[in-house]
Amino acid sequence: MELKLIFLLVLIQGFNTYKLNESDAQIECAIFNHLKKDHLFAENLVFESFQDRDVYTREIPIKYLLNNGIYFKEHKEGLWIFEPAKSLGKNIFLLRNKKYDEYLYADDSESRLFVSKTRREVHTKKIKLSIDKAYVWAILKTSQSGVFKIVNMKYGEMLEGEDISKNKIQLSNKRDCWTSKILDADDKLTNWYLFCHNNALPVS
Repeated sequence: MELKLIFLLVLIQGFNTYKLNESDAQIECAIFNHLKKDHLFAENLVFESFQDRDVYTREIPIKYLLNNGIYFKEHKEGLWIFEPAKSLGKNIFLLRNKKYDEYLYADDSESRLFVSKTRREVHTKKIKLSIDKAYVWAILKTSQSGVFKIVNMKYGEMLEGEDISKNKIQLSNKRDCWTSKILDADDKLTNWYLFCHNNALPVS
């Protein structure tokens, strides 16, 4: 599926709801930013009943670099279950966090104060059987083998990692991520690769 088709998909389907189908095949993966080699994870919360969970990227500690599998057994907040939304088309998924059993979604930034006009926050939250398309993501192949774009189906925006090279001081190993309104196929910060259980990629 080419990037230019995303706008058509959003116009046709973007503002409807999607009903979960638990019988669909599911694949478990870690999601890495291709440029920074950070992985996507859901943040721990003190007051989990009152907040949507923030999502960041971070590096894997050096001691785990030779065996990512051990790291993710201990850090399941960095694992995502790809649940196919087959009724919406090929390579379209809901992304459920393994540790918290919550779904990744793009925030309605217009309902918040002091937000960027070009970026939208991403969070996780528990959902019911019928959900908004803000929770649905298209996984698109790129010209690079094994590298993908992750595009929100409601807003037609790409998941993007933070470019920390622009920051003079990095106080944490966490890096922000968001969806971007600028669909640039050459933007390396919107490139992601998948480290999946049994090397079973969800994308065909």
